[in-house]
Amino acid sequence: MSWAYSLGTRTLKQPVKTTLGEDASLPVDPNDVRAMDIGYDQRALGKTFRILTILDTHTRLCPASDPRFSYRDKYIVQRLERV
Repeated sequence: MSWAYSLGTRTLKQPVKTTLGEDASLPVDPNDVRAMDIGYDQRALGKTFRILTILDTHTRLCPASDPRFSYRDKYIVQRLERV
Protein backbone atom coordinates (compact mmCIF):
# COMPACT_ATOMS: atom_id res chain seq x y z
CA MET A 1 0.00 0.00 0.00
CA SER A 2 1.36 3.40 -0.95
CA TRP A 3 0.99 6.30 1.44
CA ALA A 4 0.99 9.63 -0.32
CA TYR A 5 0.04 13.01 0.98
CA SER A 6 -2.30 15.11 -1.08
CA LEU A 7 -1.37 18.73 -0.64
CA GLY A 8 -3.59 20.09 -3.35
CA THR A 9 -3.20 23.53 -4.85
CA ARG A 10 -3.81 26.69 -2.93
CA THR A 11 -3.84 30.25 -4.06
CA LEU A 12 -1.98 32.57 -1.76
CA LYS A 13 -3.83 35.53 -0.35
CA GLN A 14 -2.46 39.01 -0.68
CA PRO A 15 -0.41 40.10 2.35
CA VAL A 16 -2.17 42.46 4.71
CA LYS A 17 -0.57 45.88 4.92
CA THR A 18 -0.64 47.25 8.44
CA THR A 19 -0.01 50.76 9.63
CA LEU A 20 0.26 52.28 13.06
CA GLY A 21 -2.67 54.29 14.29
CA GLU A 22 -2.44 58.04 14.64
CA ASP A 23 -1.79 57.86 18.39
CA ALA A 24 0.57 54.85 18.24
CA SER A 25 4.33 55.17 18.14
CA LEU A 26 7.30 52.84 18.06
CA PRO A 27 9.13 52.28 21.35
CA VAL A 28 12.17 54.55 21.62
CA ASP A 29 13.27 54.04 25.23
CA PRO A 30 13.11 51.09 27.63
CA ASN A 31 9.83 50.89 29.57
CA ASP A 32 8.18 53.02 26.89
CA VAL A 33 5.75 50.41 25.54
CA ARG A 34 4.82 47.13 27.19
CA ALA A 35 2.86 44.11 26.07
CA MET A 36 1.17 41.50 28.24
CA ASP A 37 -0.15 38.01 27.67
CA ILE A 38 -1.85 35.37 29.79
CA GLY A 39 -0.95 31.82 28.90
CA TYR A 40 -2.39 28.74 30.52
CA ASP A 41 -1.59 25.08 30.88
CA GLN A 42 -2.86 22.08 32.77
CA ARG A 43 -0.99 20.04 35.36
CA ALA A 44 -0.94 16.23 35.36
CA LEU A 45 -3.68 16.09 38.00
CA GLY A 46 -5.98 18.32 35.94
CA LYS A 47 -5.56 21.65 37.76
CA THR A 48 -5.25 24.56 35.32
CA PHE A 49 -2.79 27.37 36.00
CA ARG A 50 -2.20 30.67 34.24
CA ILE A 51 0.92 32.76 33.74
CA LEU A 52 0.81 36.54 33.28
CA THR A 53 3.80 37.66 31.22
CA ILE A 54 4.70 41.33 30.78
CA LEU A 55 7.22 42.25 28.07
CA ASP A 56 9.13 45.44 27.36
CA THR A 57 8.83 45.81 23.58
CA HIS A 58 11.98 47.93 23.25
CA THR A 59 14.47 45.70 25.08
CA ARG A 60 12.50 42.44 24.63
CA LEU A 61 13.00 41.66 28.31
CA CYS A 62 10.41 40.24 30.66
CA PRO A 63 10.24 42.39 33.82
CA ALA A 64 7.45 40.27 35.32
CA SER A 65 6.09 36.76 35.02
CA ASP A 66 3.44 35.81 37.55
CA PRO A 67 1.95 32.26 37.75
CA ARG A 68 -1.38 31.74 39.52
CA PHE A 69 -4.20 29.24 39.58
CA SER A 70 -6.78 31.97 39.01
CA TYR A 71 -6.62 35.59 37.91
CA ARG A 72 -8.93 38.41 38.78
CA ASP A 73 -8.81 41.91 37.34
CA LYS A 74 -7.44 43.36 40.56
CA TYR A 75 -4.44 40.96 40.53
CA ILE A 76 -3.48 42.04 37.02
CA VAL A 77 -3.80 45.74 37.89
CA GLN A 78 -1.72 45.28 41.06
CA ARG A 79 1.02 43.49 39.13
CA LEU A 80 1.09 46.15 36.40
CA GLU A 81 1.36 48.90 39.02
CA ARG A 82 4.28 47.11 40.72
CA VAL A 83 6.18 46.82 37.45
